[in-house]
Formats: sequence, C-alpha cells, structure tokens
Amino acid sequence: MDAARILQRAFLRFGAHIERARPASSRRAKLIEDYSVSSVLDVGANTGQYAAELRDAGFRGQIVSFEPLSAPFAALTRAAAVDPLWDVHNTALSDSERQGQIHVARNLVSSSLLEVLPEHVAAAPDSATVGVQDVELRRLDSVVPAGSLISPILLKLDVQGHELAVVRGATSTLDDVALVECEMSIVPLYRNQPLLRETLNLFSSIGFELIQLERGWYDVRDGRTLQVDGFFARPQADQG
Repeated sequence: MDAARILQRAFLRFGAHIERARPASSRRAKLIEDYSVSSVLDVGANTGQYAAELRDAGFRGQIVSFEPLSAPFAALTRAAAVDPLWDVHNTALSDSERQGQIHVARNLVSSSLLEVLPEHVAAAPDSATVGVQDVELRRLDSVVPAGSLISPILLKLDVQGHELAVVRGATSTLDDVALVECEMSIVPLYRNQPLLRETLNLFSSIGFELIQLERGWYDVRDGRTLQVDGFFARPQADQG
C-alpha cells in the first residue's frame, strides 16, 4: 500500500481526504475560491515562492509575507516591489514579543528557531546548520491589527516546527481566518517541535477541521513520508 493511501485511511476520522489528481497549487486555488478568501498571511515566506504561486493561480487579493532571515528577505522585497497588494515584514512570528536566534541552514529553507535534529540532516544534508542569526520575534496579533485585512483570510504556516507558537500568538487574527495551510511533521525533525497529532488537536480545539492533506517532504532513501501539508477550515456554517 502506498504512503498516500495509508495517510488517507489514517485521517478518515478527521473528515479529510488526499487528492492526487491535481497539483497543490490547483487544489489550493480551488479552496481559496470555495472559502472566498480575500487576504493571505504568508508566514515563512522565504523568497516569495508561495505568494508567486498564488498570483500565478489567479489570486488578486492582499498578501502579507513574513521572513526573518536577511538574505531571503532581500529577494522577497524585490519580488514584492512590483506588486502593490503584497506587503512584507522582516520578522519572525511566535507567541510572545522577544529577541531570538534562528539556526540558519545551508539550504536556508530549513532554517528554524528550533535546533535541527540529526535525523533531519541525514535525510537532507543541506538542512545542516551553518550559523545563527539574531531575529525579532513578534506576535501576529501585534503586527497585523484586527480588521486591518479584508476577510476571510488564509493563514499559511511554514516555519519549521514553530507553527503552533505562531497560532498561539494570533488569537485575535484567527477570528478573521477561514482557512489555514500548515506544514506538519510526522517524525521529529527539530528539537521539541510539536508533531502531527498535537497539531491536529490544537486546531480542533480552536474550531478548525482538517479538510485536506497532501504529501509534503519524504526521505528519498526509503520513501518514508516525513512531513505533510494540512488544510484546516472553520465549518462554513460558522463563518460570517
């Protein structure tokens, strides 16, 4: 039995399903349409790949991107400069306001506020830490005041094990969020990171249902799935 079917069975009780016929960008565009998304919070933007995919798929609403690392942020700033509805912030998001340090990965995209584990580096050698960078940590609620974006909002979370801290710092913002796209680890990749079950439980506790899954990162050595991307939504009857 392949990995997608195993995941399909594992998540049936959450009401989720895995689609294999359409690419992720197409599936995301359909959800954005279904949930009437008007604005996107792009947390963990790197150089702006996610926002570019949204634009390529036809999304024309407001995008607010967050990227704490200086080198990717420079590229992100250049990408957003030609788009008047795309704002960028050079900050990391968390559950409190403080100074922190990011472990900078050789490939940059695996950089995290958490320490990368040897198992991660074994599966992806370019995820090894090559330095640290001091960053400012902010709560999403303090950076994006309630009501400052047109709702409904899509919240995208891709912050290498720090996703739930971002959620805990977004209590007010979540009132206007209809859809969440969140990276979830099945096995520990960063020290003390929450895993899939804890992530599911947190979103359930704040009124979001898991509605779709897609396979994310897998270990090319043995095909084992290490991460999945989950789409969560408020029941549409509860919106508005």
